[in-house]
Amino acid sequence: IDSSASTVALSLTRALLREVARLSFSSGLAHDQAEGLLTRNVDLIISSDVMDDVDGIDRYPILTEPFLLLLPDKLAAQMPKPDLKALAASYPLIRFSARSMIGAPIERHLRRLGVKAPPLLEVDASDALLAIVAEGLGWGIATPLCVLQARSRLDGISVLPFPAPHFVRHLHLFSRTDELGALPGRIAQLACDIFQRDCVPDLIRLAPWLRGQMVIGAA
Repeated sequence: IDSSASTVALSLTRALLREVARLSFSSGLAHDQAEGLLTRNVDLIISSDVMDDVDGIDRYPILTEPFLLLLPDKLAAQMPKPDLKALAASYPLIRFSARSMIGAPIERHLRRLGVKAPPLLEVDASDALLAIVAEGLGWGIATPLCVLQARSRLDGISVLPFPAPHFVRHLHLFSRTDELGALPGRIAQLACDIFQRDCVPDLIRLAPWLRGQMVIGAA
């Protein structure tokens, strides 16, 4: 998926080229990746689609990350302890498309909480969401990897914990069962190592409260 492709792809690709003779790499929407795996067009995917209704698939946990709030700095100064219902009633929510693998769980969680945020503007990319929030046109909900992917857009944005009850996104590496031997497990471990080494320190510098909030692998 795009948020992991743009944050760990270079290091992971470099490591993979030591493991395989030839490599084809692509990024895109989670449901397209899942279809590619099931139709044998791709061998491995890293995805936020849990695929828990699919048999014949091996799953390797990579990352569990919390959802967070993105508020324009001026709005954050006015609401040091943001209330979701008050936010939704007074300010536009800039949302990921409900058809996307990240937008759908956000919409479900807001419905569970009884938060009604009228539809105004949907985006399909993290950098677009952050750019709009930075302009003060609304607030957003994203994950740390989305923030890291679009870090150049962070000026003017406060990255805040999501008010309880919290919810998280899971990333897994998926492969077809009994194929590729030990390679999927080794690649999953490489991805975990890269997230821990390259992503977590940068995220903690951007938002110190994230320390301890992300789970690498099955830990």
